[in-house]
Amino acid sequence: MSGRQTQTRKVALFDVDKTILRGYSGYYATVRLIRQGIVKKRRLAQAVLFKAISPVYKVNARYLYRQVLSDMAGCSMTSALELGRQCFEEDLKPRLFQEAIARIAFHREQGHPIYFITAGPYMVVKSLGDFLGVND
Repeated sequence: MSGRQTQTRKVALFDVDKTILRGYSGYYATVRLIRQGIVKKRRLAQAVLFKAISPVYKVNARYLYRQVLSDMAGCSMTSALELGRQCFEEDLKPRLFQEAIARIAFHREQGHPIYFITAGPYMVVKSLGDFLGVND
């Protein structure tokens, strides 16, 4: 042994959907985008179908993501983030698990960097992260 001590740095990683919040952030973001006329209504039906058949068949979710992004062409990042903020405040915030909020607060108090690992849409996850004070 070289005599050097190795320091371990703790990092807290959290999934978002069904861990920090009850439900799926993408669903609520999609509903809001549909209501605003930005995303086509059929995308929600496609997402439900994909979710239903995914346990049985290999589903290429990238296809659906590309369709939604195509629908959103022309929507500025500023507009998308504002819609995400509204979605967080009105749809997601009431669905936060208090236990998850407490666990994140514990890690923050311990000085641990906190990160989300999620497939949720950035437009809402950014607002959630800002609210909970996570690093990224």
